[in-house]
Amino acid sequence: LPRFTVYIFNMNDIELKNKGNKYFAARKYDEAVRCYSEAISKKPGVSIYYTNRALCHLKTRRYDSVCQDCRAALEIDPVQVKAHFFLGQALLESQCYDECIRHFQRAQDLAKEQKVNYGDDIAALIRVARKRRFNLLEDARITQEIELQSYLNRLILEDRDRLLASCSRQGAGVKNTGSHRPLSHNNPSKNQLHQSQHAQHELLLDKENRQPLLPHPSFSDEQQEQDSAESSDLEGRDGSGSCSAKLVTDHHPLSSPAEHSSGGSVRDGLTAAPGAAAAANLAEPLLTPDIVVKRAEDYQMDLNTMFAKLDDRRRRREVPDYLCGKISFDILRDPVVTPSGITYDRKDIEEHLQRVGHFDPITRTNLAVDKLVPNLAMKEVVAAFLEENEWALDY
Repeated sequence: LPRFTVYIFNMNDIELKNKGNKYFAARKYDEAVRCYSEAISKKPGVSIYYTNRALCHLKTRRYDSVCQDCRAALEIDPVQVKAHFFLGQALLESQCYDECIRHFQRAQDLAKEQKVNYGDDIAALIRVARKRRFNLLEDARITQEIELQSYLNRLILEDRDRLLASCSRQGAGVKNTGSHRPLSHNNPSKNQLHQSQHAQHELLLDKENRQPLLPHPSFSDEQQEQDSAESSDLEGRDGSGSCSAKLVTDHHPLSSPAEHSSGGSVRDGLTAAPGAAAAANLAEPLLTPDIVVKRAEDYQMDLNTMFAKLDDRRRRREVPDYLCGKISFDILRDPVVTPSGITYDRKDIEEHLQRVGHFDPITRTNLAVDKLVPNLAMKEVVAAFLEENEWALDY
């Protein structure tokens, strides 16, 4: 056997623990781990041996081993502060933020119950864990927003291309039939209106996952027969090649309240259902390729502007220092002011007065609990900030 193994084999568990402590102080973590492991093999029911070995693993960044040793220690002694504290650190480095925060908070509560002074170490790690968790969620939100923006832009372009293709087909149909049945542009008739409605119906049939719309209810069978009879006496229409479909509204789908209230979307913005009033439809501009392209560009510009504003608000997601406590640096929940004019969170300053001493931690002047006065103005400021920035609740 190696000399080191023979040397530790003759020791009892306490001697092995003390020897491991010496190796740890000398930063010989592997030798310390061997001593603690041998102590565990000799007396496995002592939780401190597991936490000592876990600390060695923590120094060497073997976080899985840290978790195993800390959980073994908690099975033996569920109220051991170090086990929760070291386990929280390992979980923090493993990016298990929710679980690590739970263990840090448990360690903080146990330290208060057992009157063990960890200073601000546990509270500082809780802040770090919350900050990292917030950043992780924020990165996920940014990625989702980018994907959503790309998806909506793609839908706008697909609708534009689909409408341009429909306009081309409709224009070709007008050229083929225009010489046989010319119509006057200055005096639109019922037949011209009926053709416009029919063109809109065909455009809507082109859209994916849409049910074909019924013809306008105001056109009965008798009216259509009258239109057919009157059309034989009208002049032929020239083959201009422009699409005869009409836009019902000029309102932007991204900003129209009526559009939003009726469930309109970006995909619905480039095409609209036939209007109820025939005169209003005739007054609208023709759905030409130029109009389709122009409106698609406008929609994209408004969409990108909206996401840019969201991105600007996201870049400013920071809690101002004046809204944070001077001890824990968390956002103030119950702000109180001292005679020196310093604002603290009541929980933090009362804990300081009980555990450290009856003095102001910043000015070092004498201070008692009965001298603390609620800072109502600051409380209103914090409440207003949280109302406008709900993300700060988990900051």
